[in-house]
Amino acid sequence: MKKKKQSSKAKTQSSHSRLPKNALSKLDLGQAFAEYDHVRTNPDVVVQTPALRQALDSESSKLFFVGRRGTGKTTITIALARNNKRVLRIYPQIFSPLKSQLAGLDFSNTHTPGFRTLIAAFRLALHHQLLELLQRESWTAPQEFSEMFAAQRRRMPEFDFDLACVQYASDLLKPVREKDDKTWLKKLKKVQTFGHALADSASFPKNHLSIVIDKVDDAWDGSTESVIYLVALMHAALEVSSHIDWARVLVFLRENVFERVRASDTEFARLETCVLGLDWTRPQLREMLERRMNLPFNTRLAVDGTTWQHFFAQPDPAADMIFEYCQFRPRDVLTYCVFAIENAQLDSNLSIEITDLQAARKRFSDTRLKDLGDEYSDNFPRIDELLSRFYGLGNKYTYSGADAFIARLLADDRFTTLCQSWFYQHNTPEQFITLLYNIGFWGFEKQSGPQFRSMGPKSTTPPPIGSSSRLVIHPTYCPALELPKRVISNLDDTESFNKPGLLVDLPEGHSIIDYRKKLEELRDDLKSLPTGPAHYKKFEEIVGQIIRLCFFHWLLNVQEQSRTVDGCNIRDWIASNRAVDGFWETVRRQYSASQVLWECKNYEVLDSGAFHQISYYLTKEIGRFGIIAFRGERKKKSYYAHLRRISSEKDALVILLGQRDLEVFIRQAMGGKVKDSHIQTVFDETIREIS
Repeated sequence: MKKKKQSSKAKTQSSHSRLPKNALSKLDLGQAFAEYDHVRTNPDVVVQTPALRQALDSESSKLFFVGRRGTGKTTITIALARNNKRVLRIYPQIFSPLKSQLAGLDFSNTHTPGFRTLIAAFRLALHHQLLELLQRESWTAPQEFSEMFAAQRRRMPEFDFDLACVQYASDLLKPVREKDDKTWLKKLKKVQTFGHALADSASFPKNHLSIVIDKVDDAWDGSTESVIYLVALMHAALEVSSHIDWARVLVFLRENVFERVRASDTEFARLETCVLGLDWTRPQLREMLERRMNLPFNTRLAVDGTTWQHFFAQPDPAADMIFEYCQFRPRDVLTYCVFAIENAQLDSNLSIEITDLQAARKRFSDTRLKDLGDEYSDNFPRIDELLSRFYGLGNKYTYSGADAFIARLLADDRFTTLCQSWFYQHNTPEQFITLLYNIGFWGFEKQSGPQFRSMGPKSTTPPPIGSSSRLVIHPTYCPALELPKRVISNLDDTESFNKPGLLVDLPEGHSIIDYRKKLEELRDDLKSLPTGPAHYKKFEEIVGQIIRLCFFHWLLNVQEQSRTVDGCNIRDWIASNRAVDGFWETVRRQYSASQVLWECKNYEVLDSGAFHQISYYLTKEIGRFGIIAFRGERKKKSYYAHLRRISSEKDALVILLGQRDLEVFIRQAMGGKVKDSHIQTVFDETIREIS
């Protein structure tokens, strides 16, 4: 026995001796958010998950990739673009429509004329994008189809998916609205004819070209109209992929958005066989970490568990502590391990100890709780207010305890004011338990252990709910909520209910009620404000309020700047960029943008003067990054020509924010979102267009 212990100790010492000198101090796992990850394009960090293999396989029937936030959707789209240059990535804005195309029409199921027509409009818009891909390949249309393709190209001179969707939907739905069956049938047949011509005209290998639709949630407003649009888009993607054997349309969706489709689509069975979840296993998550751990070193260890054993003092207990606690989500696993590694580095450890993982739990739990509220804010605005009410109570609930909790919520004026849009549809114990089970917050206590909802596009039906049900809060959220091990069967008035400010992050001097009220007024003012010079001052005030209320996490000291140009007083806004991470930190670093200049134009169409003005005011002192906020659509080729000139002449970047973008920022703030993903998307689109 003694001999065995000595052998084990010698083996551990030998293992540590094989580590590079100060190996742990050199570890840098990268950024947990793929949008900002500096190692994301390195093929050495890519794990071949089933979802990635299906996305890369041109013969695969899987078209719809569904996962919760942080399960690898962005990583897959990056890998697609890297492995196949004939990929067009689309970040659609159509899901926060400015004007309704659907009023007065029947969209109760996909067989109604309105729904069939909307699907045809999306098919035509996708055909339009395929034409762009073909033109990139210097493709020439066959003689017999050349006039048809030329006419289509003249009709939509700019390859923009959103504009095409709006125009085609308006055009095709008009005869439906007017009950003109003859014209309607003719238009649908034209769409079919064009699709057949496109399918027969290109001699490419099967699925040679791909359209990738991603970041739908950035512009998702959660309305019934947006759900109808998404259902139509998914059916159109399936039809285009089925009818054109050299093309494939892939759609990447967040789980909370996908659930709306599943619940509303009467023909969901047609889509279901093409859906794939972004599930991860323990070995795949370990491999992801091992690949990143190896990056700093010239001599690399094997990614079969060897690297894990070298860097963790107790490999098996560490794995048990990490993977289930992080709900098998790669972003969470990466975030948690980054925190633990930082603790180990501060203590100058040779390897990551269990104590380092334990010390990282509170910090990780705080991050995860805020992320949960943000993730589901589109479906349930200000759901972070609900989560904060659990603070300090207990980690387990009986059925009667859940009922008592609901009663306390109903008596909470602040909560009911902020969450009235959805709470009253979930205020019975069964509905309330189902809601918290579906978002992964509550599980059911069983003899075999707690049962939490599995991730991915699987059924969200919980186990049977009754008076004997016992519920348990997922361990991930317990440290942030400071929950003791206690079963809640009842709540009386003496129980504390919500720690003020636990999750609420607000501009200085604002209460949550006041903040939401101001955002609602801002939204209404923006929608109702006429365009033109007579109202430019009001628009400038609205933009200033948007900066203060929607970007206060990163942009501070917002000040008005006045100047005179051609006898007209023009006002801009300038804000100090104090970001330490994310999009705004990237902008500050790349463009020396310690200050961010906002130019306001109360017009739907921009002229060249707007671009010359902002270019003139981008200086070394101010920084080389600016924003033009205006009332129209930003996706015009002529605009990008001006932005390309500014980039070339001044090594600066200007991005455009249109009416739709401004409404997105307000809506996200109203829902409690604190992410900068939408403006990151605008940035990415601009970079691609001017490059």
